[in-house]
Amino acid sequence: MILLNKLYVLRDAAYNAWEDVSVLSIMVVSLVCVFVGFFMAPSFKDKITYCIQLPAIMIVAELVNSCFEMVVDRIGPEYHILSKKIKDTSALACFVIYFVVGISILRLLLQSGVQYKKYCRIKQNDKKKIDEQTTDEENTD
Repeated sequence: MILLNKLYVLRDAAYNAWEDVSVLSIMVVSLVCVFVGFFMAPSFKDKITYCIQLPAIMIVAELVNSCFEMVVDRIGPEYHILSKKIKDTSALACFVIYFVVGISILRLLLQSGVQYKKYCRIKQNDKKKIDEQTTDEENTD
């Protein structure tokens, strides 16, 4: 019976999360993070970090922010300085997490770009060596 009650609680929590626009927008950003991590991360450890850990951290942060905002809105619609501080602090915590995730994704993209340039440079050097070898062979014949 306890397990059944917990399942109902999870169902209701998921339903409430799907209704929140900010959580949905973070889920879309998380999909971008998963896409970038899956195709750009060089190692399996990095793929796990970018595909699972960072999106989970962003979604949890937004859910906690939404919880604080809902509780403050439930207490009352009138303005109170503590309500403002709670909302601003939870929004700042989300911003810091999003900023760190953004920097991480940017670092991964720049690292992938540098590796791609090195790959292209190596391919060009190999092509030049092959061309030089074929011209040397033609000159000796």
